[in-house]
Amino acid sequence: MAIMLSSKPAARQNGQQPGDASITTAVPSPILDRVSEITSPAIIYDLAAVTQTIQQLRQDLQMVANTALYFSVKANRNPQVLSFLADLGLGADVASMVELEAATTAGFKAICATSPGFSASEVQQFTGAGARVNCCSV
Repeated sequence: MAIMLSSKPAARQNGQQPGDASITTAVPSPILDRVSEITSPAIIYDLAAVTQTIQQLRQDLQMVANTALYFSVKANRNPQVLSFLADLGLGADVASMVELEAATTAGFKAICATSPGFSASEVQQFTGAGARVNCCSV
């Protein structure tokens, strides 16, 4: 089960520092409000926090020419997460045909393929799909 939420990040109270707060004050209330709906193990994604992190990364990278943010599809192939990230304009980094399919289905415009050992056939498939292939070793 995956729950996608959009909430405001929790505010620190009374000068608290990271690690000082209990879980109930660190987790945004929209998440806590829905805990009773969860009937099995679940992964909860705070889309506002993800968006805020991406915005901060973009701001930090503005001073570096020719940079782009790519999400490693091997880190999470959840279709909803991938579509959300593609809609934010991130690129996708893939390492297999399965990951390439997930990235293209999610709507990523920029895709690069990175692995220490692609076959010639795989390189043709990646480039045929419009992905850039990174050569890790020559």
